[in-house]
Amino acid sequence: MLMKPKRWLAYTIEVNDLLPSYEQVVERFEHSDVPLDGAFGSNTTAGTGLPGLLLAIGPRVEPARLAEVLSLLSEFGQLFILVDEDGRHDKFIVIGALNLDSKPVTAVAGDVLAIIMRADATAEELCKAIHISPKVHVLAGRETSTD
Repeated sequence: MLMKPKRWLAYTIEVNDLLPSYEQVVERFEHSDVPLDGAFGSNTTAGTGLPGLLLAIGPRVEPARLAEVLSLLSEFGQLFILVDEDGRHDKFIVIGALNLDSKPVTAVAGDVLAIIMRADATAEELCKAIHISPKVHVLAGRETSTD
């Protein structure tokens, strides 16, 4: 028996355990068939100044898989997204990304949201929409380690 549904085998999904809504996010995943692979952030604090959640995704994340994740995060404020070309692998989704490099981010709205919700959309179309959409520039807070 598979530990993950087949459609999720190539994916890694992690959540920042420093999020104020961490427990609620984890609970949402527990009651779904979207697998949560782990948590990060326990030894770092950094503020990004966003009024919602930042998702960092790999460049090959399929919009249909991202739509499943977004459905679990609908009550946690505005969602923002960035494509992390230098991430661990091509199909990762990080919820509550720290954005320590202060990269510009895109709101999950308008054309980006339309592509995510379109059943036949491709990862390439999603990345293109994110890259050409208006950006929000945020200043990351000073990183501190609690090691």
